Amino acid sequence: MNNHPKCTYKKLLPVDEFGRPGGSFSTIDLPVVGEKTLTRVGYIRAIDRETQVYEVKDHEKGWVFLVPFADVKIMDQNA
Repeated sequence: MNNHPKCTYKKLLPVDEFGRPGGSFSTIDLPVVGEKTLTRVGYIRAIDRETQVYEVKDHEKGWVFLVPFADVKIMDQNA
């Protein structure tokens, strides 16, 4: 993953009562109480300029999502 740009991304996910990703995104058996746009850290794996999405892999959980350009912020690689 070191050669992939690090980023933060926003994604609408189902959440439990504590605001954590729930449903199929959790191993904890708590009910989903809603949806929330979460900001998470990930890595950009691919770019599709035609549809203006990045393929982003979540840093902590390894989930892979297609995320619109507007919902991704590339981190300063020198920081």
